[in-house]
Amino acid sequence: MTRRTLSILPSALAVMLLGCDVSGSGGDSQGGSTGDDGPQTFCEYGFEVVNAGGKSIGQSCTSDAECEFGECVLPGSGGNPAGDDAVNTKFGYCSRGCDCENNTDSRLTDEEKQTLVCYNGPSGTQNKFKHILPRCSSVADCAAFDSGYTSCGLPNGSGVFKTCLAL
Repeated sequence: MTRRTLSILPSALAVMLLGCDVSGSGGDSQGGSTGDDGPQTFCEYGFEVVNAGGKSIGQSCTSDAECEFGECVLPGSGGNPAGDDAVNTKFGYCSRGCDCENNTDSRLTDEEKQTLVCYNGPSGTQNKFKHILPRCSSVADCAAFDSGYTSCGLPNGSGVFKTCLAL
């Protein structure tokens, strides 16, 4: 190999690895909640504060205007469809997009990962409905977010971390 070829190789390797999940982790193919950053994609839900002082993630809502991040995920919506893919059929809940648009500001911090999960959205949606769900060990943990949650489990039976559900 020539000296020029050798100098190009590290750059080419870096380009090939960009966007790859070299840790071997990431979202699961079933739309589960893995809790790690996973691949970053376009998201339907915003992740910037638009209503300082609005309701926090996981609290019940009826409209986007009520929520801190301007995202009220209602039953039957894209990120919370009716049927087997539902995570909450009882009420709308405030959330925000996560792991979106190659923007590191959309990722959960290590501190936030203690109480929140980036849910990859229902299977078959190409991760465009990634949004935050409250994390739990038991349904008692969910009361800190909203009293309307009825269970603590893996959303749609998949993922790594349990989240607050209302089914």
